[in-house]
Amino acid sequence: MPPSDQNDTDEGHGHAAEELLPLRQVQDMVLSRTSHLETVEVPIEEALGCFLAEPVTAPADIPPFANSAMDGYAVRSSDTGEGGTELSVRGVLPAGSPPPDEPIGPGEAIQIMTGAVMPPGADAVAIVERTERLGAGRVRILGAVSPGANVRSPGSDFKAGERGLSEGDRIGPGQVAVLASFGLATAAVVRRPRVGVFSTGDELVGPGAPLKPGQIRDSNRQMLLAALSRDGFDPVDLGTAPDTEEAVESVLGEATKRCDAVLSSGGVSRGEFDLVKVVLSRLAAEKNGEAFEIGVSIRPAKPLMLAFLPRSGGGPAVACFGLPGNPVSSLVSYNVVALPGLAKMAGNPKRLPRSLAAITSEDLRPSRDGRLNLVRVEGAFGADGRLLVRPAGGQQSHQLSGTLSANCLAMVPPGEPIRAGSPVEVIPIGPLL
Repeated sequence: MPPSDQNDTDEGHGHAAEELLPLRQVQDMVLSRTSHLETVEVPIEEALGCFLAEPVTAPADIPPFANSAMDGYAVRSSDTGEGGTELSVRGVLPAGSPPPDEPIGPGEAIQIMTGAVMPPGADAVAIVERTERLGAGRVRILGAVSPGANVRSPGSDFKAGERGLSEGDRIGPGQVAVLASFGLATAAVVRRPRVGVFSTGDELVGPGAPLKPGQIRDSNRQMLLAALSRDGFDPVDLGTAPDTEEAVESVLGEATKRCDAVLSSGGVSRGEFDLVKVVLSRLAAEKNGEAFEIGVSIRPAKPLMLAFLPRSGGGPAVACFGLPGNPVSSLVSYNVVALPGLAKMAGNPKRLPRSLAAITSEDLRPSRDGRLNLVRVEGAFGADGRLLVRPAGGQQSHQLSGTLSANCLAMVPPGEPIRAGSPVEVIPIGPLL
């Protein structure tokens, strides 16, 4: 592919002497200034995607009693043999019914359903497919049944007092099921971060409104709101701010009252109307917070503004991420800079983006200016189990078309190209199939 395809234009080219910070250093700046939010009790059906704030142990054996793993007949294994055995059937035992008081005697069986408690005297279940009903209350067991066959023993899933879930575990459907099996209606989790999102620019127009000459659609805000929802946070739509200090300050003032973090797009480069960095710097000085105007040594998404503004009522500072205005740059900044801080707030012990080993099917070119090139790639697992990637469309920082199939960022360091067939480290940013 032409060299320009993987050497993005980017906001804020700056000056030749501009100092750029390595990505890991910027991530560490964010992580050192963010902290877990408070613990809250939520109904387990509302806990999906949250992180546990404390371990959870089994209050009793799970299952609490021996029960049948299959439909069939509860028997004494010693009554069965390889040549088949004819037994009398004492009745039917469905799931949820108490067992009979009298133990099963020699030559007896009880028809039993999956999940039903094992009757006293029985130590195995002959599955229905290996039996023949003879009528007149009798059944033939077609082969020998070993002791314990098709029986779930008490505590075979969890023993009483055994840790079922650990602090920092993310709650998915399986975790919800375990909490429910422990009889818990609520779970102690780290509160989801409330994250405000706004875009800046006189040129931006929302969905449905007509475009005037020189105007464009505000796609960044919708993109970031969707990313926050996908990643388990509570997004707050703060709208669009025109290019005035008063408008930007008004939105930020509202955001710091309602939100734990703020994502803005645009207004962080070196233009006359790049006012987000101006307002954040002033607010940080007035509120005794911190603000950092940064050039990150990555392509795309070099310009970045970080600010940490104290809350009037105390508590963790509101983390403000001034992301670049070009849509791909904004999305990349979210994934590699903002997301680690938000993950820490949410209680995720794995905060930094994970990287995976992959093989590229096409050449991946480094950036010409010495920055780490984050090439949008499409990844899928091959028949041999290896993750195979290839560039996903246009790589210019305004080209949303290149994000449609991209589910990874390939990390191409300065130096020589990574040739087709060579290994490359990638950061997943979407589902891998």
